[in-house]
Amino acid sequence: MVQYTGPHPQGRDDAGVLYFHSAPAGKKIDLLKINRNVCFEFDADTIAVPADTSCGWTMRYRSVIGYGITDFVEDLGEKRAALDVIMRQYAEGTHEYSDELLRKTAVIKVEIREISGKKSGY
Repeated sequence: MVQYTGPHPQGRDDAGVLYFHSAPAGKKIDLLKINRNVCFEFDADTIAVPADTSCGWTMRYRSVIGYGITDFVEDLGEKRAALDVIMRQYAEGTHEYSDELLRKTAVIKVEIREISGKKSGY
């Protein structure tokens, strides 16, 4: 199972599908070709909460964790639409992607099968 963490640009559409973009080669891509099952996790509102002792420190956070099945988006029109979903997380307006760029970009679709949330300190 591949776990997505870190600064991967991502977006979620109205149907609850996640999209990620990536380089078309690498360990993540190799693993997803072998096993389409993924776990994903997102954190928000993280704040360190100091304490009198080092071991007493904690974090305030909100998080979401889920499991899903991946597919690679190959159709250039579908890639454009998926990249628009991602871009809407960061900027308004319309976006253009050349066919060359689309062919050089892996777009990964995650159909969510299970999802839950957690918070601490809020």
